Amino acid sequence: MLLQRGLALLITAILMTGAGCDTARKVDRSRTSPDLVAFETCEVLEQNLKANLTEQMRVQLLSLDETGFGFIEDDMAEGVPVPSNPGGRQEGVDYSGTNNQEADVDEGDFVKTDGYYLYVLSGNQLVIMSVPEVGQLAENVSVDLEGRPDQLLLIKETGSSAQRSVVFSTISTYDMDEDHPLRPLIEKEMGYDGYYWYTVFTKITVIDHSDPENPQVVHELYLEGSYQTSRKVGSTVHMFTYSWIEVQGLKYWPDLPEDYYLVDPDNPLREQLWNKAISEAITYNDQLIASLTLQDLVPQIFLVVPDGVVAYDFTGQGCGNVVIAEDGMSRGFTSIVSFESLGDVFTFEADHVVSNWSIIYASSDTVLLAEPSDDWWWYWNNDEYEEATNIHRFDSTATGSLKYSGSGRVTGTVLSQFSLSAYEGIIRVATTTDQWNRWWVANPPPPENHLYTLSGDNTLEVVGQLDGIAVGERIWSARFIQDRGYLVTAQNIDPLWTIDLSDPQNPKIMG
Repeated sequence: MLLQRGLALLITAILMTGAGCDTARKVDRSRTSPDLVAFETCEVLEQNLKANLTEQMRVQLLSLDETGFGFIEDDMAEGVPVPSNPGGRQEGVDYSGTNNQEADVDEGDFVKTDGYYLYVLSGNQLVIMSVPEVGQLAENVSVDLEGRPDQLLLIKETGSSAQRSVVFSTISTYDMDEDHPLRPLIEKEMGYDGYYWYTVFTKITVIDHSDPENPQVVHELYLEGSYQTSRKVGSTVHMFTYSWIEVQGLKYWPDLPEDYYLVDPDNPLREQLWNKAISEAITYNDQLIASLTLQDLVPQIFLVVPDGVVAYDFTGQGCGNVVIAEDGMSRGFTSIVSFESLGDVFTFEADHVVSNWSIIYASSDTVLLAEPSDDWWWYWNNDEYEEATNIHRFDSTATGSLKYSGSGRVTGTVLSQFSLSAYEGIIRVATTTDQWNRWWVANPPPPENHLYTLSGDNTLEVVGQLDGIAVGERIWSARFIQDRGYLVTAQNIDPLWTIDLSDPQNPKIMG
């Protein structure tokens, strides 16, 4: 599990009574701590998700004008030949592998090889081709896959012939056949009826090809959400998806009366009609959100078993596998499925972080999730804060699981996984400030780049900081190699910055 403790989460109530927008009281949008806390009960989880939905909806409606970008103040309301000479081909010597960020951590790709066979995602199949001699390809076998395959991982047990592929595919419920075994379960669990029931699932398919002439699907699991990425350390696989709470019928534009546009723009009545329509939209949305159940809000998981497909009981552990930053306010889930890929019985650990869209980094012992501390709407009429990024750290040394080990926060936004690094107990992060969150500000400050080092046993505290890197430019690329950091920033030319990180408390620009 992500957390070993359960903490109650304080939820600020959102009151929207009466018909006037001036009665709407907003949630306190302030920052306290990025530390992840578990929801004490499923009821608390449901209340929190509804509160986040309500606040975002309210802010977006109150920020509208007729153009849709207003500035209204917030006080309103066949076979495979066996290769000759088996054994001896080495990755990096006889053949290339995936361009992974860190040693000993494999990343998902659309083609993999062990030097003797190629495993390729082609169309909706996994194609296995033999390489009897270097430079030759033999006949192939294939495995049909459901949906649109995105990436795969190749797992081989050291000293054994056991070998498997793990394929990650995207499946849309819109394209599902009427007789699909998952369809009635989705309709039941998600509460949809009629013609409108659309969501995306990521499917995990584990294929055993220890006998490459006869590959067999051995495990299948569906998780609601869009596939992000995957990592493999040893035989442990971690897959990451992101899902968004989409509510059918939620209004983000007011229903204006027919005579609204007949009123002169300078007439106070026009503003009164606008405000009344906004208030009515908020009230309608409040009622719709209140009617939702937890099953409408959380990502669903379905496991294929010998007798069919079963729904994962999300509440079986009291929703303790769902966490959120103490001051988090989001309507999205970063879901992590961890499992030992060579097991005869498929057991998995599914944990969910209520978060904004996360960037994933992994080393041989550490996984980092970097998420914007707040979504754009949070800053509306609340822009005294600089944009910031939460860094959530997990220990990945245990087989088939992750363990939460602390969070920290840095100023700015993170470009990609290469802007993150874990080295000898130190977390390194490169960020850029003032590049998007103030798009409504007339004269925003110029972009500025930063590098932070963080450390700590149960939390992540900033121990070193380097600011003022290429003011007026932003980071286009970043790499960390042992005790060096490299940044490429750009405006009209692309300078390369080399940073000495040998002393984590005192990072220095070398040139």
